Amino acid sequence: MPNSNPERPLSTDTTEVVPEHPEHSDTPGQEDSNDVAHEGSCHCGKVKWVMRAPRVLQCVQCNCSICKKKSLIHYIVKREKFTLVQGGDKLKTYTFNTGVAQHRFCKKCGVQSFYIPRSNPNSISVMPNCIDSNTVDSIELSDFEGQNWDEAIKLNPPSSN
Repeated sequence: MPNSNPERPLSTDTTEVVPEHPEHSDTPGQEDSNDVAHEGSCHCGKVKWVMRAPRVLQCVQCNCSICKKKSLIHYIVKREKFTLVQGGDKLKTYTFNTGVAQHRFCKKCGVQSFYIPRSNPNSISVMPNCIDSNTVDSIELSDFEGQNWDEAIKLNPPSSN
């Protein structure tokens, strides 16, 4: 069950943070008319998910310490538009600093295909390079000054798609 209380720290129990569903189903009112189903996974395929989003992804490139080392590009999506199809039990979690961000990665191959971001703890940050389906037309990037996180978040308040 997703964490509905942003004051309560997110558990390292993946099933609480991102419930696993055997099949993706659309819920009325949750999709935009421009949304399509994007299927994604880790490298070994043990972790699979589906998200509903437009074909053109408005992504963020952050230069904070972890994003820089991982060369991460983020697409922030509302939790209700993301479904973990399989592999919740195959995920490990890494946290640091405030512990709000829940960096999830596959225990087998080590790939982080999504995580819970500090900037949007009630959303999911998807790594667009982990989208397997041929459903992305283009990726548009904007920069986030993560090295000065507190200042940057004031100038660029969080939003999700």
